[in-house]
Amino acid sequence: MPNRSVDLLLTDPPYGINIDEIATSVGRETGGVSTAGYKFTDRPDKAFELYTVLARESFRFCKSTAHAWIFVAPEYFHAVRTIFEAVGWLPHVRPVIWVKRAVGQCNAPKCWPASCYDMILYCRRPDSELVMQGRPDWIQVPPVEPSKRIHPTEKPVELLRELIQRTVMPNSVVCDPFAGSGSTFRAALSLKMRPVGCEIDKTAYAAALEALSKEVKS
Repeated sequence: MPNRSVDLLLTDPPYGINIDEIATSVGRETGGVSTAGYKFTDRPDKAFELYTVLARESFRFCKSTAHAWIFVAPEYFHAVRTIFEAVGWLPHVRPVIWVKRAVGQCNAPKCWPASCYDMILYCRRPDSELVMQGRPDWIQVPPVEPSKRIHPTEKPVELLRELIQRTVMPNSVVCDPFAGSGSTFRAALSLKMRPVGCEIDKTAYAAALEALSKEVKS
């Protein structure tokens, strides 16, 4: 990416919570259940390597007026915040909360409360200004239904649209280096932004490209 060419970093890197130990999938569906058997590496050490590179490189390729939204696991919010702050980003002290549902999910309901939210790290560059000022530090949007996901960690377009609109104007460059399902691209295009990004996994890339093609044709 060229230096100082991006207006908004909006991305969802691997969380580093070993989600790859659980069967995940992308692509075709049978009986309402996705069955392609897609898996990805989600070890903590690998995730923090990626966060470190992401922080450094995004500081280089983002403009002095840029913003960043990075989805993070709650247990690593402060650690990831420190990584971005160390390279020069100005991270918010508190996370923005994505409220996903009224009824949560929990693998051990006898022991722990059910999970109903995710955390998003917001960072800014020194000359940036929010477009939608005074918005709350939480957003309530339902998650993508499992039977409709083309990626195991797919984020809803409605949520991504809200994050984009809070921070940049139409024609801005929106970058997602962990494109996954391509939902950031679909959200950005619907708002007349210029999305750029990449996806390392060929299966996810193909699924995202197909979904994006259908979106453009419609």
